[in-house]
Amino acid sequence: TKSTKGTTAPNGPLIDLWKLGGMKGENGEFGCPEQGTPSSTYGTNVTFGIQITNRGDEPLDVHIIDADLGIDETIGVSDTYEIVKTKYVMPNDENVHNNTTVYVTAVGSESGADCSASDSVLVERVEPVIPPTPKSCSDIKDSGDITSVSLVWNGTETVDVEIDATGEQFKDVKPGNRITFTFDQAVTTNNVDMTIYMSNDGVDDIFTRTELLGKSEFHVSCSDDDMDGNEDCGERQGNGKNTRRRTKSTKGTTSTSNLINDWLLDGMANDSDSFSCDLANTGEVFSTD
Repeated sequence: TKSTKGTTAPNGPLIDLWKLGGMKGENGEFGCPEQGTPSSTYGTNVTFGIQITNRGDEPLDVHIIDADLGIDETIGVSDTYEIVKTKYVMPNDENVHNNTTVYVTAVGSESGADCSASDSVLVERVEPVIPPTPKSCSDIKDSGDITSVSLVWNGTETVDVEIDATGEQFKDVKPGNRITFTFDQAVTTNNVDMTIYMSNDGVDDIFTRTELLGKSEFHVSCSDDDMDGNEDCGERQGNGKNTRRRTKSTKGTTSTSNLINDWLLDGMANDSDSFSCDLANTGEVFSTD
């Protein structure tokens, strides 16, 4: 027993130099890769389905052949035989399960004549989605005020953008483009205001401030529940804090303010710390200053 490990047994001392590498039974298994157990013990089950339809005029006697199968069935006229099977698949030398192809052959007999059909299906390996480590705006602020915010433009127009307090400008921001604006909270205080104009879309490089589209506002003190960490990645931004009149439970709803709320949060930073959302975008637009 555990209490007698290392004591003397009738046939000599018990050797306590083994490390548990895993166990396997009829209904499952577990492994301990940190113990250096060979990867060949870490198979996985791949589930797939087989469907055979008899399109002939007589019942069809079928023998289904696969490395793990040997099934004999009689399929009536116009009937379909279906079965779901599980196949134990081994990983490669790097202990990674690649895509697996399952091959199945059905051999039939009808009116004394034999026939066969084969098919295969590719079972693709899907990378598990690993959620990001939570990172809050306050975590970053511990090392200093927030100094930049990254956004993806989710509007329908190509726009020119200007940060009111700093004069930082971004020209020809197209739907899906990413921008990062910078600021000093000693100047902007808690709210960074942005003015958005319709762009002449590359006709020239001059920021013209012609047709006003509207304004956006971003609360950067970390007290905006909808813009205070990477759990808000991809959330719509631009309608400030006091004007949104909504809670976490109503994220994504339409603001009652007139501020443009068509920016998606893609990250926040200061000189020492940051979080990035890595949202899909159609290109980075840099400030013209």
